[in-house]
Amino acid sequence: YPKYRCERFLKVKKDIISNIKEMKSNYDDIEELEIYNEIFKGIDNYNDILRHKLEYALSNFEKLYDESKDPVSIKFDFKDSYKDMPNRIKNARNKLDHGSPYYFNGEELTDTYLLRAITYFMILKHAGVDNENIMNCIRVFTRFGV
Repeated sequence: YPKYRCERFLKVKKDIISNIKEMKSNYDDIEELEIYNEIFKGIDNYNDILRHKLEYALSNFEKLYDESKDPVSIKFDFKDSYKDMPNRIKNARNKLDHGSPYYFNGEELTDTYLLRAITYFMILKHAGVDNENIMNCIRVFTRFGV
């Protein structure tokens, strides 16, 4: 698509979403309805893939804190607004990618630390490191900025 954000593209997307919304009544089974809802969410927000991936990674990272032996709050390491990180990162990436003027603030700096910690978490988890050792590594990272 040479110009994928043109009016025709948006009209077709709107028509497809409208037709898919009407199909919801075809699914009575709870499992089928859950599958329908997930597929619809993916279609409706097709351009929010980055945010969804970040939300998924963040939810798994939160479980690390929830299941930790030492009662540590994720908010202690990454501020109260850490849950908004996926949306802030998505917006910053879009503005930078499309050449819009954009200035980072302190929250986005903290978001980069959180993204870095999530990346380390995923690498260590994939390598088979247990949650306790992963948590120790993350705590060192967050406390000393390694």
